[in-house]
Amino acid sequence: MIKVRQIKVNIEDKSIEKIKKKVIEKLNINKDDLIELNIVKESIDARRDIHYSYEVNVKLKNDVEYKFFQNST
Repeated sequence: MIKVRQIKVNIEDKSIEKIKKKVIEKLNINKDDLIELNIVKESIDARRDIHYSYEVNVKLKNDVEYKFFQNST
């Protein structure tokens, strides 16, 4: 599993589908590569514009996860 932080979602649109979409964009992966998503933390950030900020654990397909970690070094 990979921990992804600072997934920012508009306060009016906090659906799980929107969170998945943001994670897919942040990790630059295909939607089929995302197997599982678990919300670890949900908080409201009201410093500038009000939005939810999520911390999530994601499970990716093995080959994608391997490539992801190879490219991050």
